[in-house]
Amino acid sequence: MNEVLATAIAQADVNQAASLVRNMFTEKYIAPIQKAVQAENKRIKKNPCKNTRLLEALKPFVDNSTQQSLASAIDMLHTIQTIQGINKSVVGANVAPVRNDGISTSSIHTDGIYDIDPVCAGVAPQNNIFPMLLMFLLMGR
Repeated sequence: MNEVLATAIAQADVNQAASLVRNMFTEKYIAPIQKAVQAENKRIKKNPCKNTRLLEALKPFVDNSTQQSLASAIDMLHTIQTIQGINKSVVGANVAPVRNDGISTSSIHTDGIYDIDPVCAGVAPQNNIFPMLLMFLLMGR
């Protein structure tokens, strides 16, 4: 019986630790991304582009199924513009990581010269779609 009780207590501790990590990760990383996405989405809807305004103007003159298609197209344009706006703000941040000893670990120097990692020198840069996919998924919440 003691083994069953010890296992139950250990399982409860593991569940509590996992919950704390999940909550901390959400609070520290996911929540700021969600706030940035919501703010950018709100900005985009407040100041729509010409294409969005044109599609909105067409809605009263078409049938219901076409109106739904236009609404989907408008949502898609909002999503694309939101992703582009977030991407610009992330790229424009230019954050230089600093180690605990105060030494900058950034490979970007003030004169605009980049250090090249010899391990990665022969590797072609790849477009990482993960951040955009993450923002797109977070917008659906």
